[in-house]
Amino acid sequence: MLGRGIICLSLSFAVLLSVSCTQMPEWAPPGEGNIAFEKLPEKDSIPLKWGKLVSTNIDPNASYLCHLWFQDENGSLRMADYDYRTNKLSLNARLITRK
Repeated sequence: MLGRGIICLSLSFAVLLSVSCTQMPEWAPPGEGNIAFEKLPEKDSIPLKWGKLVSTNIDPNASYLCHLWFQDENGSLRMADYDYRTNKLSLNARLITRK
């Protein structure tokens, strides 16, 4: 009797485990997606037309990178990367427009 209960419990656990597994969503490869890139016109400064600096954060995957977030008067956001190790701004910024 006890052996039959253990077998039923094990089978139930196996069925529930297989049903609960779902496929993870696929991520876009790095550098691909629908966020536009914008070239930094100067390698040592941020253009005034980008607006005010509204936030900064450290990249969790690379603690030496700081993301600088700017918002212009239209509400569009731009993110530029600053590298602490090399003391340089990235030449590519991300542009998130508001409509």
